[in-house]
Amino acid sequence: MKNFLHNNLKFMLTCMAICMFAVSSVAQYCTPAYATGAAEGDYIDRVVLGTIDNTTGDDGGLDYVDYTALSTDLTAGTEYSITVYGAADWPEAIEVWIDYDQDETFESTESIGCAVVPSAGSSDTYTFTVPASALDGTTRMRVMCEYNGPCGLDPCSILYTWGQCEDYSVNISGGGGAIEGCTNLDALNYNPDAEIDDASCIYPYTIISCDYASSIMSSEGSELALGDDEISGAVSIGFDFPFYGTTHSDIYVSSNGYLSFDPTVLSGCCTGIPLPSADYPNAIFFGQEDLDPNAGLDGTISYYTTGVAGSMIFVLSFEDVPHYNIDADPLYLPVTVQVQLYEATGEIRIVTTDYTAEAASLNTMGLNYDAEIAQAVTGRNSTEWSASDECVSFLPYGTEVEACDATVGPGGLYADGITATGATLHWDAVPSASKYVVNIFRLDAIYSKKTGSFTNSLTIPAALIPETTYGFRVKTVCYDAGTISPYGPIYYFTTAPLKEGEFAREIKMYPNPNNGTFNLQLSGYSNSVIDVFIMNAVGQIVYQNNLSVNDFSHVQEISLNGVPSGMYQVKIVDGETISSENLIIE
Repeated sequence: MKNFLHNNLKFMLTCMAICMFAVSSVAQYCTPAYATGAAEGDYIDRVVLGTIDNTTGDDGGLDYVDYTALSTDLTAGTEYSITVYGAADWPEAIEVWIDYDQDETFESTESIGCAVVPSAGSSDTYTFTVPASALDGTTRMRVMCEYNGPCGLDPCSILYTWGQCEDYSVNISGGGGAIEGCTNLDALNYNPDAEIDDASCIYPYTIISCDYASSIMSSEGSELALGDDEISGAVSIGFDFPFYGTTHSDIYVSSNGYLSFDPTVLSGCCTGIPLPSADYPNAIFFGQEDLDPNAGLDGTISYYTTGVAGSMIFVLSFEDVPHYNIDADPLYLPVTVQVQLYEATGEIRIVTTDYTAEAASLNTMGLNYDAEIAQAVTGRNSTEWSASDECVSFLPYGTEVEACDATVGPGGLYADGITATGATLHWDAVPSASKYVVNIFRLDAIYSKKTGSFTNSLTIPAALIPETTYGFRVKTVCYDAGTISPYGPIYYFTTAPLKEGEFAREIKMYPNPNNGTFNLQLSGYSNSVIDVFIMNAVGQIVYQNNLSVNDFSHVQEISLNGVPSGMYQVKIVDGETISSENLIIE
């Protein structure tokens, strides 16, 4: 009986497997869909290629029309031109693909042309050569339009609102030759099946940390008075700049924290775009989310080009640009960030002075080439993150970069600018280091603190005890290698005594740890206006308050209702002086 059941079970499973294989092995072309489609005038009016000359009108408002009964002959290795006419009284992106490998998928490499036609009756002609590797036989050609674009359309999208798609047939002969494509293993679009390199390789940038203090530049220049979710017109870079191998002379700036080398109408609202993205080709995202400069009334967006020909630098600055609706929620600091383009080297730098994400928001930093190729900064691809006083460099492929050494900690330690309550700590810079971890401690071992620095120095303002000996040591963090060095040697220094009439500043929190309610005691801050920020482990601000301190010792009760347990950082900002302490909520 068991054998009978076992054999029948095997038979049933075999049948199921055969059926599943049969179903899965029958591939089908995708059919795009639009919410409105061609009903409001967004349609392909005419297609001309070889013996195909099809004027269609709006096809009754249909968003997809199958014209595969119409065909023309193409020969591998031969150049052809296709002309497509739009119908709308507004811009339409029109893109064409041919399924050369007959796998019933339209890859980006099979796009033979795209353009944004400006108005009704406008057309564009795309010239293309059928590759020698194209398979012989009848295959499909897809013609697609979408309101406003940009180019880099998704041939299978079901998310577009206005537009139309038409499919045709082409009969290819003389093909089946060696497969062409990118043959370089280092390239982002390396094709393991390619036998002949077709010069299509797209090479990666090397992403490393750079020195913030020496990289930040003036935010002077011409202003862009952009409103909420607005895109600028063409902004001249001032020189030809290569982006993934293609040279550009203009950029288009979005108020939401990204720039495009292509004309675009997409603002990047209202959340961080996941990369790669077909909708945002040739773009730099430098902290893209939902920002609102309010036509220049809230924050400043400016640009300029400096230097002599051959070594010029283009600088785009966002200074104190707030997140959208910041007045309704004042916890989120405005954004101050620069994008720098270097003519001599092709380097891109994103220099961030302040970027604090809104709670539960998604934010993006990185480069996007097209629907398949992008390089996001680690941990910043449509995620919640914050950054300050940092510099990220994107170096073109082939740029020699010295490896980050995490075998030993940095040496060359010393301290200067020593006062009764502060000092500036220095150490040798490590080439290509992502950041440093600095451990500061008192000899009595009661006080020990770790803090991060993106440069090879750290200033401690008004946070130390007079006439006290401290030590510090440093680790190197190498993001590219995924390693952290051990601590290097220790350097000791002693703070100066207080001068007559001078008072030491001190920050105390008690109890600490606590359940979210505690007392913050500020000593030595009399006659000051103090900003208090409390941030979680990812830099999100969970508490902010502005205190007027009139007494030598001021005590403020703070209640963090609903804040989860964990480690938090309390920042006390007095003008340009910032002090911080760790807070533990249990």
